This record gives sequence, C-alpha cells and structure tokens, in this order.
Amino acid sequence: MKRVLLLTLFITLSGGLALSSHAQVNRLKLTKAMLQTAPAQRAMYDGSESIGKAKNKKHVDQRYPDTIIGTTFYDLQTNNTLMQRVVADGKGGCKATWTHSQDDSGNGYPDRGAGYNSLDANGWAFDPSDIERVEGERCGWPNIDMLSDGSVVIVSHSTASGRLYFSKLAPGATEWSGELLADGTGVGQVWSRMAVGGEDGMTIHVFTSTTPTALGGGPYNGVEGQPVYHRSTDGGKTWDKQDVILPGMDSSNYARFDNDSYAMAARGNTVAIALFGGWNDIAIWKSTDNGETWERILVNDFPLDKYAIGTPYTVDDIGGIDTLGPGGVDMPDEAQQMAIFTSDNSGYITIDPDGKCHVVFGEMYLTDTDFTDQGWSFYPGWPYLDYWNEDMAGQRPVRIMAPLDLDGDGSILSGSQDGAVIAPYFRSLASFPYIASDDEGTLFLSYSATDERFFENEDSEYYRHLYLSKSTDGGTTWDDPVDVINKAFYEGTGFEEDTAATEAIFSAIDLDDQYLYLVFQKDFDPGLFIPQNSTDEVSEQEISYLKFNKRDLNLVERVVSPKNYRMSVNPNPARRNSKVNVHFEIRKSANVRVEMYDMDGQMVQRQALGQTEAGVHDLSIVAPDHDGVFAIKLWVGKSSTTKKIIVE
Repeated sequence: MKRVLLLTLFITLSGGLALSSHAQVNRLKLTKAMLQTAPAQRAMYDGSESIGKAKNKKHVDQRYPDTIIGTTFYDLQTNNTLMQRVVADGKGGCKATWTHSQDDSGNGYPDRGAGYNSLDANGWAFDPSDIERVEGERCGWPNIDMLSDGSVVIVSHSTASGRLYFSKLAPGATEWSGELLADGTGVGQVWSRMAVGGEDGMTIHVFTSTTPTALGGGPYNGVEGQPVYHRSTDGGKTWDKQDVILPGMDSSNYARFDNDSYAMAARGNTVAIALFGGWNDIAIWKSTDNGETWERILVNDFPLDKYAIGTPYTVDDIGGIDTLGPGGVDMPDEAQQMAIFTSDNSGYITIDPDGKCHVVFGEMYLTDTDFTDQGWSFYPGWPYLDYWNEDMAGQRPVRIMAPLDLDGDGSILSGSQDGAVIAPYFRSLASFPYIASDDEGTLFLSYSATDERFFENEDSEYYRHLYLSKSTDGGTTWDDPVDVINKAFYEGTGFEEDTAATEAIFSAIDLDDQYLYLVFQKDFDPGLFIPQNSTDEVSEQEISYLKFNKRDLNLVERVVSPKNYRMSVNPNPARRNSKVNVHFEIRKSANVRVEMYDMDGQMVQRQALGQTEAGVHDLSIVAPDHDGVFAIKLWVGKSSTTKKIIVE
C-alpha cells in the first residue's frame, strides 16, 4: 500500500465525547498533524481492469451479530459516492444488491455483476455461496429499487458492451429479464444511479456518466465524463428520455466531472440529483414534475470555474483565505492559504415528504500549488461530515459529524499508536455517507469513520466503523451516533472481541414504518485491494445486513454463532402430516419459540416453549397436510435461525 497517508493525529476537543451536534463538532481545533497534505489520486475503475493479484482463498469466518447475505472478492463498491443498494418491501422485508464476484482476480473477475438477495418472513432467500450475478453479461455498480407493482429492478453498467444494463424481476417470477439500454452518445456509459418515482410508482429515473477518455471513451459535447439522464414512465418497457443533458450541466459550466461522484433520489413526482465535485461546484438538479423540467440549486459555489489542474490561481482568485480550513492556523503556509473548501467526492441526497432536498457529504480541502504538473493535494486527516438542505440556500453547509474521541484523551486517532496510518480511501476521516427520510420527515444517516481504538497490526492502519444517527427536526440537530460495530451487540455470542478487527464501509439504508434496514461491506483488513497501488491481499468480503428499530436505533434481531446456537430438522424431506423433530442446543437459558412459515410468508403454526434452560433440546412438530417448501424458524430470545424443510 502506498504510504502517503502516514499521520499521527491529535485533534483536541474542548469538551464532550459525542460529536453529534454542530456545536460539539465545531469544537475540534486545527492541529499541525491535521494539516499535512498528501498527493491525491484520480482513480477510475469500471471493472474492466484485471487487477492481477493472488487471491486469498481462505473463506472469511462469519462474524456476528450481522447476517451475511452475500460475499465478493471484488471489494470496490464505488469509486466515490454510494448508490441505492437496499430497498424495503413494505412487508417487513427488503431486497439488496452489491457488486459481486467469486472468480479469481487474476482473470479480471469475469463473473462480476449484481449480487442479489431477498428477505421475507422465511429469512433470506439465498445462501451466499449459491449467489450468481443477475445480468447475462459482465456488469457492475448495481442500483436496486421496487416498482409499485412489486417488480424488483436493477440498473448496472456492462463492461463488455459499454452500456447500461436493465434487469427486472416480476412479482412471482424466479428468473430475471434483462436488456442493454441504448447509448446515443457514441462513447459509452458507466457508473449509473437509479431511483423509482412518479405518481403511480412506475417511473424509473436513471442518471449516468459518459465513459471518460481514461477508460476508452472520450469527451461528449466537449465535456469529459458528461452526465446524462434517462427515464421510463412504464416500468422499463420503454424509455421516453435518453441521453438528456440537464440544463446547466454542460460545457457552459463544466469542463469535466469527477467520476462516480453523484447521487439520485425520488419521491412521487419529485426527483433530485446531487453532484459532489472535488474541483467543481456541489449542486442539486431538482424536478417537481417527474423529470420533465429541472432547476439547478447551488450547495457550494467552487470559486474556480471549469478549473484545469495545473492552472495557476491566487488567494484572491478563491475569495481569500478560508479561515475555517487549513488557512485558519497561525501563519499558514502557501498550501494552507491556497486550500479550497469542497467535498471529498462522496455524498448522498434524500427528499423529505414536503419535497425538500437534504444533502450530506465528506468535507475536504484541496490545494494546487505546483502548477508544473497534473497533481494536486488533499488533507487525509480532515475529519468532518457536512449537511445542507434547501432552507439553507446561500449558506455554507454545516459540520455535523466527525470521528469520536472514544478513549477520552482529548484527541481522535490517538497519538499513542506511533506511526499510525490512515488506509488510503482518499476521503475524509468521516465519509461515505448515506441519508434517507421516512414518511414523517425523520432523517436517518449512516457513514463510515475511523475508530481510534483499533488498528490492524501488520500495516498499522486504523479500522473504520459504521455509525447511524437520526434527526427529528429536519436536520437542525442530530442524535449521538450509534456504532454499528458495537461490542454490546456481540454480547453473549462469543465474538465480543471481533469489534477490534472489523473494517466496515459502503453502507446503504432504507426504511419502512418501523425499521431501518442496513447493508454494508465488511472485512478484517483496512483499505481496498482494487486500487492498483494497493498491496493488500485479495480476500473475500462480506456483504452484511442488520435491522434496527427506527425509534431508538436499537438492534432488532441478531444472528448467533452456530458454535453457540445449533439447530437441525429431520427428517427432511418429510411426509405430509408426519412428525418432524427440531433439535437445538443453546448456551444459556432463554425464552424459546418455534414458528413455521409457508413460502408466501404466512405463519402456519407456532409453539412457545417459554423460558428454556441451557443445553440440548428436542421438539416435535407436525408437517403440513400438503406438499411444499416451508421454513422453520427458531427464536432464542431476540435471536433466530431458520431451516427450510420440504414436505412431499
């Protein structure tokens, strides 16, 4: 791994450990270590590259309490900004997707495509080892959503064809239909985003980038990576808008767009797109008539229009020294004076029930003081996550989150870890955010941030944990963040110490009336192995799932290690009306019940055993009087496991 991010950070707080309110976050003081710059990297991956590294074939052991719904050896889920990866089905379940591959990286991941799994009352539909890509050809960067008729839709990009791939699973169907969308640009399209809206819930909005020169494409209408818009108002049967350049998103304002640095959201007839450019404006394009007309709304006006790296600029050109950034120190050096406020290219957008847009992004400062090359610098120790909504038009986004001072020593990323390294995601210390609004207007936020307590010994890299927070007052204040990789969640599983060696990033969330559904990528080695400069081993990544109560963000259900919780069902297959034995073992006394469901998610029988002592137990149930596949779900306290049984 390229060691450009060597930092020991002392970020002093004037009081308080929870950095959940604007005031507390803004107590962070600039320090010398925070102000060290590092060379930036404009990496672009569409998945066609062959990484050519040896794969670590050892299967990653499951870690609890999360459910592992998929695995992948391709660990780069986005170059910059996340896309919709989980959608609640309104019935207590959800659907999830991710970039999936189980083939050798030395072959360029030929099986790469959209992984898919589905949760209902019977549990997750597929074992991770049985999952194959959805598409008929090699694809990546999948987005998922549901139409009002119950169809599941996925949009990804095809590396073989250089076009977008649209997949659809109709209600009751077991096979996906798929087709390549037309490309009228002539240079190809990559890194799509999708959202479903419209009054009838059947409009599919797609936003994507034309393929840049670096990946075999070229400028389109004079712009590198020109974003274009597509729309279908009939659930994907036809596409009435294709390759549309939105007003103001053209060469009049832009020379190039940062790859994969945009997000999309829709609610009814309101649809919005947010662009999180590093060397560009942060802006929203919003439509209130289902994509017919668009308004451009500025979030942050980048002071250098259509800036080309290496072009000389002065402090006056950027409006003076930004005292909220690196230039705010005493006697700032040239780089600090020239630092410009922007995003770290990672952000997300949501729309509340009133149609108002809310935006979050990783805060960053960029600087270019050597005008003889095509390089520039960023601040890998910059810690902030920012928030903005439409009521703040003309105002600077506010800082709402940062890494926590968890050991209480007055700093984050403690200096006690000599020579500690920040794994090179090229983001701020709190980044990869995802925001969602429920029907009551409560905002929910997930993000990944460094954890000062834990670092990987071999490379001395700090781990990143996932955090959840919410705002019930429209973004004015935010609750203290909840660490998803929380030791308390693991209590009683025998895996309490796994929180010290877990890297969790690339989170996506969705909501229903009661629950928050979280899907994220997890492994046990900080950083990524996809970037060409990484020396990390290629290892299996887990796609993990957790379910939280929206009211208090408490974990609803957790999986328990089979080492502590065993269950078997026999005979299987079973005859109709015959006795079936449920054999289980529990480590300690708990309230136990057994439920049986059919494949439509309807409970067909239930037995409550009440408080049950630790040890081995057997329970007899009667098989249904008709053929079919059924699920037997064993609950031990709030934990559960499911076995499927065939009756014939």
